Amino acid sequence: MKRASNEQYVPSSNIRSAADIERAAAGVIDVDAKTTTYVVMACIIAASGGVLFGYDGGVTGGVESMTQFKQWFFPGGGDSSFYCKYNNKPLQAYSAIMHFTGSLASIAASYFTQHWGRKGSMIIAGTSFCIGAIFQASAKSTVALLFIGRIFWGIGIGFGDHCAFIYTAEMAPPRWRGRLNTLVQLGTIGGIVVANAINIGTNNLIWGWRLSLGLAAVPGLILLMGGLFLPETPNSLVERGYFSEAKSVLQMVRGTKDVDVEFDTIVLANEALKGMESPWKAIFRRRNRPQLILAIAMPFFQQWSGVNGVSFFAPQIFAGINALGSGNKGSLIAAIIVNGVQLIATIITVFIVDKVGRRVLLVSGSTLGFAAEIAVAIVFATSASSNAINLPYGASIASIVLIGLYSISFGFSWGPVGWLVPSEIHDLNTRSAGQSITVFTQLVSGATVTQSKCMQQSGLLPDGVCDVLVRCTFCILLVLLQHSQATSKGSTRIFDAFACSIVSTFLNMLCSLKWGIYVFFGAWQFIAIFFTLFLVPETRGVSIEEAANFVRAHKVWRHVCYPGGVVPQNEVVTSMQRLSGPANEGANPYRGNTFI
Repeated sequence: MKRASNEQYVPSSNIRSAADIERAAAGVIDVDAKTTTYVVMACIIAASGGVLFGYDGGVTGGVESMTQFKQWFFPGGGDSSFYCKYNNKPLQAYSAIMHFTGSLASIAASYFTQHWGRKGSMIIAGTSFCIGAIFQASAKSTVALLFIGRIFWGIGIGFGDHCAFIYTAEMAPPRWRGRLNTLVQLGTIGGIVVANAINIGTNNLIWGWRLSLGLAAVPGLILLMGGLFLPETPNSLVERGYFSEAKSVLQMVRGTKDVDVEFDTIVLANEALKGMESPWKAIFRRRNRPQLILAIAMPFFQQWSGVNGVSFFAPQIFAGINALGSGNKGSLIAAIIVNGVQLIATIITVFIVDKVGRRVLLVSGSTLGFAAEIAVAIVFATSASSNAINLPYGASIASIVLIGLYSISFGFSWGPVGWLVPSEIHDLNTRSAGQSITVFTQLVSGATVTQSKCMQQSGLLPDGVCDVLVRCTFCILLVLLQHSQATSKGSTRIFDAFACSIVSTFLNMLCSLKWGIYVFFGAWQFIAIFFTLFLVPETRGVSIEEAANFVRAHKVWRHVCYPGGVVPQNEVVTSMQRLSGPANEGANPYRGNTFI
């Protein structure tokens, strides 16, 4: 973990033409690079940062339902009603603490990643997750070790999610960046499926919960080994002044010595940022407002599509599927089926995201997800009473099918693409801060969606206190937008007012709507369709150095960034054609960047 160097670099004289210099300065380059085994392995190992989050989400729910685990650490009954099953106060705190610890860790990861490199964050993430697994698996008669372990998991996930996307985006060739970056989401879903499978195998073992929690050290070790043995990204090395090492790494991962144009592009992009203000100040400036809003909105819509809300009710929904096995085992089998189809959808996305584009996947996924969640609400409304413990058999089968469709829609859209777009739209100066905001929003939104109802109904906190805490977490996010209102107050205040109204009513809606909560989540999916059509630029085939200015040139965002919507001449991208390749031939450079 090297911090900085005084090494000087003079751009190479081997740039192929004057046009290359112009295109390099604009950030538009044709990278003649192989997708080497080395870069794929590097991205796969970095994607284990996603496995940390997925394994936690998959293993925790299963372990919490294991009889031995509950009797040992969280004795006491809960509410058996269909809509509010979990009523154990310490158990809810055990689930929630990881999300909030991770959200704070993601902010710290921004500073560390920028000043000490991406590898350092990988090492911290892997080490923290291993320590957390050891603490939880070795817990005996007190919940203290469990909570300490969850805190370490939160630190690991905060750093892991932050560095994984940045590392992958900077190591991947531009034309394959989307495909390789979706490996992080693939790792997340894969972690969930693996955790579900492990829970099935350990469900009937007396110490099965120890094995489930202890095996979390495996993805932690993979990420730790990656941080120790993988090279730092060229962008990070250039940012800290290690030019010779950066060029050597770029040649290695591209599989060619001819990297002068791409390397000079990275250097030019870095030089342009020297002398600029700190990332956390810069990201609130008017010219970076689109990136800030997208960094918040993308994970917001990702979580409020209902992915964690759907997962929360999975044990109750699937308990009536006796054909899959009675009791907890049947629920776990149904869960692995639903998460398995999401994994398949995510795998397919790896191969199509750079061909069909981001916007097509987001819009189609939101449309299918909206339809599926409305259908789930109809099934619940017609089949489950307020006092019911389980759904009837037929309704449970229908619910599995519909939730499976929802999982497919999430798996090829907001799951991977909701992480991909925020990771590729920032310039080098604000990339780390922007990714921290994205991870923070994702974790806080996820915690709010999954925990707020249970905290209030279980009595973990008084109604008023719980409402205030949830408001405060969202106010932190809204402050980020309010801070950027110094030069423009219109659209951002509309967003603030709308979000505040949702926060003010969300807990009461959860307590009273019952099946209507799926209508609520479906409504956010419907809104996400139009948000994507109007405000999400199509970044397919755009180099990571070009992406920030490409977003600013968007038909809507240019009016947010520049007075009168006129892009300054020194920021005009002079060659907006997409990278060469079969998927991009004849492409309109602004197609998908306007609403038509």
